[in-house]
Amino acid sequence: GLSSAYLNPTDSLAQTFGEYVNTGGEATFLTAGGSSHGFAPKKKDTDGEGEGGGSSGSGRGWIPDAYLHLSRALKNSLKNSSVLHYERQGWTFHAKGMWLCDLAAPSNPPSSESLKAVVVGSGNYGSRSESLDVESNCVVIFEEGDEASSAGKVKQQCVDDWNLLCEHAEEISDGETGLMGRIFFNLVKTFL
Repeated sequence: GLSSAYLNPTDSLAQTFGEYVNTGGEATFLTAGGSSHGFAPKKKDTDGEGEGGGSSGSGRGWIPDAYLHLSRALKNSLKNSSVLHYERQGWTFHAKGMWLCDLAAPSNPPSSESLKAVVVGSGNYGSRSESLDVESNCVVIFEEGDEASSAGKVKQQCVDDWNLLCEHAEEISDGETGLMGRIFFNLVKTFL
């Protein structure tokens, strides 16, 4: 699975996930929903348009709608994949990471037996992270039979963290993206 506060995978990353699901893997993407998005308008600013709060006096209410548009496009482009939106009132979602499981023994949600590696850090895995921002990630690779060691405890914690995040997430809807999100999306995609 991949978790990003601002889900906007690069073309090469989306292609890699496409190859993975085409060989029988399952991909789950977890991202901020409208109410838990870092750019969600404050309650007093919302006008109720779209899942992301629509346009608002804050001038950035269209951003969650643009990411909703990206989420739907990703979901529609990959078979055997799901896009979950983290929705927790009063919380802002900002978790970033990848949980990489064994294709020979896939499990969704991941288990400590299927988890082979995790990537954690500051990257959002999008165009901005790849070409504009300075990001730092750590890759942890787990070995067979490390369940009883301290590495096994780290592996189990990574699985537990993913599952906890997913408890507050729901599959995205197939509805329409807000008007402002659709208008601005193509203009600013590489900056999101």
